[in-house]
Amino acid sequence: MPEMNGHQVAYEMRRLRPDTPVVMFSGSEIPEETRQLVDAVVHKAEVPNELLPTVTRLCHRSSPD
Repeated sequence: MPEMNGHQVAYEMRRLRPDTPVVMFSGSEIPEETRQLVDAVVHKAEVPNELLPTVTRLCHRSSPD
């Protein structure tokens, strides 16, 4: 991302759309202050196995009862 790093994107998402679930994809370790801004972290090596279950879990959590 040429203009923002992952932390900045997560911060802006929380600021602009606080109810929107945020999933961060990373190939490296995520600092704790960034982890606090996101709902889930999926490591790039785990994307095929973890992406669908993570998104499904967050969608169910966000849906009204």
